Amino acid sequence: MNKNTTKNTENTEVRKKLNGLTKSVIGAAIEVHRALGPGLLESAYEICFCRELNLQEIRFQRQVPIPLEYKGVKLDCGSRSDVIVEETLLLELKAVDALRDGIRRRVLNSGPPLSSSVRSAPSVVNSGL
Repeated sequence: MNKNTTKNTENTEVRKKLNGLTKSVIGAAIEVHRALGPGLLESAYEICFCRELNLQEIRFQRQVPIPLEYKGVKLDCGSRSDVIVEETLLLELKAVDALRDGIRRRVLNSGPPLSSSVRSAPSVVNSGL
């Protein structure tokens, strides 16, 4: 195999793994929403979502600080990611009737990945509908 073929194979495997993980995370979010329905605080959905991830044996980190780098110095500005799944998916959990542009901008501009292993764009899980 040449370098390009090996790289394409690796990329395909990474995509498959990421797609499978995404499917599992969406399934966990749907399970929580089915069990609880709408109307609770985001913190309640977050705790239950993390419990569901535990039940499905999916590794995650909760409330991970996202530092802001300014002129070569990382500053803790209080921004946090709600959940990072398998060091790969960065999730923002919401419980709102509709996602407003401000929420979308905040999620999409949540900064660079926390590590080189975070491979996806930030995603929103909304339990408010």
